[in-house]
Amino acid sequence: RRHPDVKGKGTRGLVRRKNDRRDRHDGHGRWGAWTRGNDLAPFVREAYPSGMGSVGDLAADGFDPSGGIQFVYLGVLLVLLSGGVFSVIRQVIYRSKLEEATKELSEKSRSGKATYDDEYQLGVLLVKKKLYATALKHLDSAKNTWEGPDDELAQLHNTIGYAYLQLGKMVEAIDEYKQAVAVQPGYVVAWNNLGDAYKRSKDYKNALEAYETTLRADAGNGVAREQAK
Repeated sequence: RRHPDVKGKGTRGLVRRKNDRRDRHDGHGRWGAWTRGNDLAPFVREAYPSGMGSVGDLAADGFDPSGGIQFVYLGVLLVLLSGGVFSVIRQVIYRSKLEEATKELSEKSRSGKATYDDEYQLGVLLVKKKLYATALKHLDSAKNTWEGPDDELAQLHNTIGYAYLQLGKMVEAIDEYKQAVAVQPGYVVAWNNLGDAYKRSKDYKNALEAYETTLRADAGNGVAREQAK
């Protein structure tokens, strides 16, 4: 799924991203390998040096060498669980900040004190909450009163296109994506999104042209390379 590509400053840090490429991502890191089967051998040799009998003798005396392995597994499980708890807490904090920012900007918009940039940020927040129809009202307001730089205007058109795409309005989405690349011809995210909108409309010829335009600007773009096959 494509997504709006927006950047931020101030409260925008919560809601915008400026990535001209959206290959598959969102890796969350990996836990390293904690142990291997033979990692316990040095432990056993150190704790029970030669002269004290073999491991088999120790087992016969009541020592279970599998206990150490179970301890390692338990440690790994606890670490993984703690990582999951941290992820949940981080999501709760993120959603709390999202709600706070949305409430603040909504109040500014209702009072008539919102700038074009406030309306843009509010629209992006509502897109993140999947409230696309409401988001479009604020994004259109931002577009109609725009005073910012062209690269951000292109991102605004791209975001509006994304909202229309999620509502299944392909004609409107295509129009917004075309405006985005007209303002910023090298905007490969918008070209990819335009290709996606054409593809969903079963206009495969124009979809291919959009992906090929991306590849002329960015030959290594994974999304366009995959779709242009």
